Amino acid sequence: MMKQYIIVLITTTLLYHSVVHAEQQYAFTGKIVYVPLENGFYGITNDHGERFVASNLPDLFKQDGLSVTLQAIDAENTFNLQMWGRAIELQDIAVTTCTRLP
Repeated sequence: MMKQYIIVLITTTLLYHSVVHAEQQYAFTGKIVYVPLENGFYGITNDHGERFVASNLPDLFKQDGLSVTLQAIDAENTFNLQMWGRAIELQDIAVTTCTRLP
């Protein structure tokens, strides 16, 4: 009986850990925005108006109005001083290319 209890306890703990600590993943096209709060910083907005702050946004992408496509995950153990958007860690980012029609 004790052995079954321990197996159930371990299984429950593993399931809880995998559900609670699952990383949220993001993939979207958005715009870089300069936010003039505090000392000023760059954020990212998507087409739905959601706001994100990337802790590892490269300087090359810090251009207000720049269209980007990105993949990111929730930034774990990150304290967001700006309190402006969801803290994310970029996995990939690229400038969105636009094609002009004649």
